[in-house]
Amino acid sequence: MEHVSASRTIYTTRLNRVMLFINDNLAEKLTLEMLAKEACFSPYHFHRIFTAIIGETPNAYINRVRLERAANMLQSNPGMSITDIAFATGFSSSAAFSRSFKHHFGCPASVWKIRQAHRAIHPAEKASNAMKHWQLPESGCDPLQRQTLMQKITVKRMPAFHVAYVASQEGYRLKQVQAAWDRLCKWAFARELLTSEAVMLGISYDNPDITPYHKCRYYACVTVPDQIPSDETVGIMDIAAGRYATYRFEGTAEGIQTAFRWIYAEWLPDSGYQPAHTPCYELYYATTETRHEKIYSLDICMPVEPL
Repeated sequence: MEHVSASRTIYTTRLNRVMLFINDNLAEKLTLEMLAKEACFSPYHFHRIFTAIIGETPNAYINRVRLERAANMLQSNPGMSITDIAFATGFSSSAAFSRSFKHHFGCPASVWKIRQAHRAIHPAEKASNAMKHWQLPESGCDPLQRQTLMQKITVKRMPAFHVAYVASQEGYRLKQVQAAWDRLCKWAFARELLTSEAVMLGISYDNPDITPYHKCRYYACVTVPDQIPSDETVGIMDIAAGRYATYRFEGTAEGIQTAFRWIYAEWLPDSGYQPAHTPCYELYYATTETRHEKIYSLDICMPVEPL
């Protein structure tokens, strides 16, 4: 049974590496041969393995992730034209993009863009009752309160991080995310890597308002020395240095996604910035494992660039 479990872990690790490669190269032409090589399988077997384990063919997966990135860009990069977004996400033409977008989301990209702009002006999100240490400002809140909350976001340059990661491809559900952290921490503890200098990060690759919740990708990460290799448990990657909008959050797990929505809906439109084409991450200071109460302390870090 242990042998079967170890074998499955190797398959999962290889496929996670492929999906990370796809995410980093969405604007490029991605061939089956290229992806199979990244996974160390033959193209014939790679297609069957990927489809059986991930539940989508490689081509369907790539198309979905491209469309979801395009939808995010339509929402958060209002200065970009639909044609520019089509090419930036790897579509061969604006016509091909338009057909795929309407088929996937049920409306033309132009209509989607208008709807998202309307939502930014009239945010409907309310604070969760579970958020005892953090409150989402409502549309009619006191201007001084809103200004105070807006000032909690700082735009600064963050350093690069070299990390080991364990991926959860089953959404942002707390049980699956905690399982990824449990595997990563056991691996790091056995190698004496959980030192006081180690930095813990969580990468949220997808917007759950666009990507089906159970398909959202989360990577639990810890910084490691350069000489540490990937293995059957963890992958190794680099998080680039860059300019990030950072927001200190203290609250329950349920409040983290609400905080993300507030940053996008309230802060971003008036900030003079737009999201850069790299994922957000959470920089952890305290988790429910390091505190007795169920409270997280972390920085939400959004990559940004000038409008």
